[in-house]
Amino acid sequence: MGTEDARAGETEAQRRLRAAAAELLAVPELEPVTPESFESELQQRLTALEHEANERLAEHADPEGEARRCPLLHTSGLAPVIQQALLEAKPGFGCAFAELARVYPVDRQGDVQDFSTLVPPVVPLALAVRLDGRVAVRMGISEARKVSPGTTWDELKPWRAKVKPETREQRLRAWLADAEEPPLEAPLEVVRAWLGQAREHAADEAALAAGLGAIDPPSEKQLAFVESLLEQKGLSEQALEALLLEVGGVRKLAHLDRAHASPLIEALLALPNAKRKRAPTKRKRAASGAAEKLSWSGTVLAVRPRIKSVLLGGEAKHSYQGYVLVLEGTLGEVARTFAVGLGKAAQGKHGFRAGDRASGAGVAIDDPAGHACDLHKASKLAREPGPEPAPGGPPYLGAPEPLEVYRAAGHRPLGEGALAEGPCASCVWACRMPSDAGKGALEVSEVCYGPLDCPAYAPF
Repeated sequence: MGTEDARAGETEAQRRLRAAAAELLAVPELEPVTPESFESELQQRLTALEHEANERLAEHADPEGEARRCPLLHTSGLAPVIQQALLEAKPGFGCAFAELARVYPVDRQGDVQDFSTLVPPVVPLALAVRLDGRVAVRMGISEARKVSPGTTWDELKPWRAKVKPETREQRLRAWLADAEEPPLEAPLEVVRAWLGQAREHAADEAALAAGLGAIDPPSEKQLAFVESLLEQKGLSEQALEALLLEVGGVRKLAHLDRAHASPLIEALLALPNAKRKRAPTKRKRAASGAAEKLSWSGTVLAVRPRIKSVLLGGEAKHSYQGYVLVLEGTLGEVARTFAVGLGKAAQGKHGFRAGDRASGAGVAIDDPAGHACDLHKASKLAREPGPEPAPGGPPYLGAPEPLEVYRAAGHRPLGEGALAEGPCASCVWACRMPSDAGKGALEVSEVCYGPLDCPAYAPF
């Protein structure tokens, strides 16, 4: 029987099945990955990651100001993490991750040590994995103080630093296979060739930077005019880089020579001015997603100093931030014990003491476990004086001392749980002190600034 006769006897279902099989067989082969195509795909994904980071930054931006921008992300920033992934954790497997940038969405406000408690940074992160003679690269955004693949991709929670290579390999292999967004993959030999090209490019950039001293730089007047034009035109970093490449063949303004300064100024003058944004109304600011304030009220159990310890240059430094009200009452609509952070001026104005009734509003701290209070940025404060506290001590009641007195007195450790009950719980000399040892997490210790001969003091 010939082919035509066999096809004549086919059912409709058989014909459809044959057509589908022919279509599958006709799929063209994928083009082989080269160092150049790997570089191009990496840059495309970095550009998309940069745009996503800028969207996240815009969500948290101050409604009265301009949104922060993620710096330009280049493939040169990926070379170290990919190189690290090629190292042998075990035969046939290796992995590494690295931050590509770190941008805080809002300006620093108040004491600099309080900044980390406001809004977490937006961090583009890259993860490189070597498996079975291939290298896979994934990129994502983390919004956490301590950045890791676990804070970037939920499927990798928790990410533990000390894990057997076999366990890490098994988990990453399953994650890469099931990922909704496929990773960028390339054979090991292609990635090694790309790394070689990246090193050559870095050497060329270094040679260019070393030779910059021979160029005739623009005058200070020209540079000042360019800076004012950039602000007037509202040019993004990407647009400025493209313009510099077109006009002077360089990526950075610092590398431009005097001969190309005038063409750059002419090109900037030809661009339209950026539209000025009007200051948002109160109604718009309220709807912009700004931090919500919670109402609170209750009886003041204690007024303590708010002091934070930070490790700078191997030495502990103390930040005297204000005071803390410990209250028994209502936070939002929940009855509980809670703590509110106050500024020095607010405590000086109202003079809160243990036994008073107090009320106000404040912004919840994201991670109160690592801080001395649950709320900060207190406003709408009101005080209803309580009974006159008994003189003497312990506990020492009344209004707390000025912060300068605590600074001069110095502190000593209290026994664990001393501020939960007993005379220290309501004493103005007691303090819950957050300490930042530079490891990404805050630890809170209980300390005393009180008289050295206090009979209630117990270090253990």
